[in-house]
Amino acid sequence: LRDTSSASRAYGVLFKLMASREQVDKEGEQDSVGRGDQSTASNSSAASVRDTILRFADVYDVILLVIGSLAVLVSGTNQPLQLVVFGSILDAFNSTDATQVKERIHFFAAAYALLGVQQVVTNWLQISCFEAAAARRARVARERYLASLLRQPLSFFDLHDTAALAASVLDATGTVARGSGEELVMMAQRIVAFVVGLAMAFYFSWKFALVVSAALPLLFLLVAVANRAYARRGNSCENSLDAANSLAIESLGALRSVAAFGQELRVFERYDELLRAACKEGIQLGAAKAALEGVVSPLMFVMFGLGLWWGSKLVSDDMEAMDACRFISLTGVLQDPDPARCHTGGQIMTAFLSILFGFMGLLQALPGLAALAAARTSMARVLAVVDAAVDPALDPLNARGGADAIDGVGAGDGVDVAVAGETDAKLQGGRLELREVRFAYPARPQAPIFQGLNLVAEAGQTVAL
Repeated sequence: LRDTSSASRAYGVLFKLMASREQVDKEGEQDSVGRGDQSTASNSSAASVRDTILRFADVYDVILLVIGSLAVLVSGTNQPLQLVVFGSILDAFNSTDATQVKERIHFFAAAYALLGVQQVVTNWLQISCFEAAAARRARVARERYLASLLRQPLSFFDLHDTAALAASVLDATGTVARGSGEELVMMAQRIVAFVVGLAMAFYFSWKFALVVSAALPLLFLLVAVANRAYARRGNSCENSLDAANSLAIESLGALRSVAAFGQELRVFERYDELLRAACKEGIQLGAAKAALEGVVSPLMFVMFGLGLWWGSKLVSDDMEAMDACRFISLTGVLQDPDPARCHTGGQIMTAFLSILFGFMGLLQALPGLAALAAARTSMARVLAVVDAAVDPALDPLNARGGADAIDGVGAGDGVDVAVAGETDAKLQGGRLELREVRFAYPARPQAPIFQGLNLVAEAGQTVAL
């Protein structure tokens, strides 16, 4: 027991394992990060999108995000523009002038090529900017998170699982980086493509777009409900995994003590319980995703079938009602339908494919939505520690002069780094007396350690408790 910290961990594990099953479950909930009553993270299940993306960003990160966002807007507009070109090609094939057909096809083929080059450039730019900004913010978040953990009083670590806290320095910040990097970019691009595609559909045929998009409010409601379910299940699953990782780390670190008390089977049983809880939450999360896609997909196909029938009816009605909408006039002359006055096949297909690809993009954006929900949950856990109030007089990083390099806080903020040395000098040659000291660890108030301790230590005397 020469290493007191290792001894504390060893007896902490044994205390949990040798308690009753109800007490183990109760303390497991208290020890897990973000699950105990003393944890601030449990009170705020998810951080705002703004905090998740911009909380630890500097000016350079903001510039990267602005450039990447502009690239996202251009990339999201690319797909609807491709569909406009495609619809124009369909109308060009129906032209009665063979020479004009060839010229228009060559022009639209060149437009397709330019759109392809533009998509390569903007996709590279947006992903590069967002990934670079996410990596930079993750580094700052890890530094601030670790510095904030080091600033916490010892009672904080008695109420929280130290192994889970250590693992969360990388895990939580890594989840935030993944959810605010490429996943966020692709989700935003697909949302922009949907919005622009819907606007294109209303521009080319508002009658067609109005009928096909009638189920949009229901789809948005389903996505909103799914987002809440993702955040709740993701948080529960992450907490269970943290508790399981913590038990494994602590048990292996104190393996000699565990073996001496014959608690190997109890460790395995407890670990199995925590893994099963995490597995159950993961299965429920997958079921929520499957239910959403299972409900949304039939709605989409019904809407698309209705859209194809309605679009063909619009074209047919215009041909019957107006001579200018026919390929052969009443006098028997070949002519091209007037796109300004009639619904053409190219316009209907442009509107139809814009809504179709927009809805498909929304479905493809669901993984990004789940990643963003997980990032918000992890950021809430990080901010719960980073924003926790710490007494500057008890800040160990300030007292040692190391805060300047970590968080921009040092002796210049009103903390005298020489206080500790002066106090040692004043106490030198004195005596220390304790009277009626009562103490219990915050996590175990029902097990008092000192009950009315009285102690006198004379100058130069060595005392062990």
